[in-house]
Amino acid sequence: MLEVERRAIRFSKDQWIVSLYGRGLSMGGWSDAEEKVYGALAQIASKLLVQGIDVILDYGFWYKRERTAAMNLASSVGAAAIIHFLDTPEALRRERILVRNKALDTDSVEISIQEFDKQLDWFEKPSESEGLQVEVILDKHEI
Repeated sequence: MLEVERRAIRFSKDQWIVSLYGRGLSMGGWSDAEEKVYGALAQIASKLLVQGIDVILDYGFWYKRERTAAMNLASSVGAAAIIHFLDTPEALRRERILVRNKALDTDSVEISIQEFDKQLDWFEKPSESEGLQVEVILDKHEI
């Protein structure tokens, strides 16, 4: 795992939201919770980075604005930001959602296939043109 390999502290947005708010949030409630959790985790992450401790923000980073915010957070304390992008084919992502929904762990939320399909067009693929270091990992592993 990346956190072990890098001796880093990993913060999962979803884990924090589920822990603090539960699984039953509406999409609007989820968005509100995300903003609060992002703010709290940014404060903790910046303190760790200042101390020279690597931080992994397991946020998904679907949008360029989220990646830019992470890059700005890191650079504000003199740290580097690296995006580890797991490039996974849509069919494999869909299959994983179905499997995950059958056996949710304590820090996951169910995503219906309808919601999955709706969100497909929202993703903005990261690129180095954003001013980030992007490490692409091709994900071809089957379930």
